[in-house]
Amino acid sequence: MKLKKIACFLLVLVVLFSFSTFTVNPSAEVGQTTSAAFPSPNADRVLAARFLNMLNHNYVYDTGFDTSEELVNGAVIALLSYEEDSFIPAAYVQDYIFNMYGVELADFSQIHAQYPVKEGYVYVIPCGYSVYSHSMESLSENEDGTYTVVTAVTITTHEGETVNAHARSLFVRNDRSAFGFHLLSSDILTDLSAM
Repeated sequence: MKLKKIACFLLVLVVLFSFSTFTVNPSAEVGQTTSAAFPSPNADRVLAARFLNMLNHNYVYDTGFDTSEELVNGAVIALLSYEEDSFIPAAYVQDYIFNMYGVELADFSQIHAQYPVKEGYVYVIPCGYSVYSHSMESLSENEDGTYTVVTAVTITTHEGETVNAHARSLFVRNDRSAFGFHLLSSDILTDLSAM
């Protein structure tokens, strides 16, 4: 038994010794760069990807930013995967609205008041909704630190129709948001001269 322990110990030492003497010979000398080097990430590309992600999860446009009820309705559509028995937890809706739009809603009692009520939940109004698919056209930082984003947007209505338009959206940085930004507005434009 003692001989087996010594043999195992010696085997481990041999393996460790072989790894410690194994060296890696790089193909390029120190200070040289190779063509396979990874490029540094472009800050605009990172921002564009972040803004597109937010816009492709957004269901509030134009004057919808003006009322809490429209923000809630948009959040409910974005959170439909959490729907159970026609309700979504109010905490999920509250977090989504803050992270996406920077609006803190604490009281949902007046929203959807004419529909069924369940404590701690928001009712999902049965209705059709449009799906928005954005692709980046331009991104610019404004003097006040906000960002203006113009996207081409394909809108698929709940009736299956497809509309091609543009959207102009305004973002502001906020480190408290899970996205790192808030969407302040997003307007659908069918007249390109309005851009």
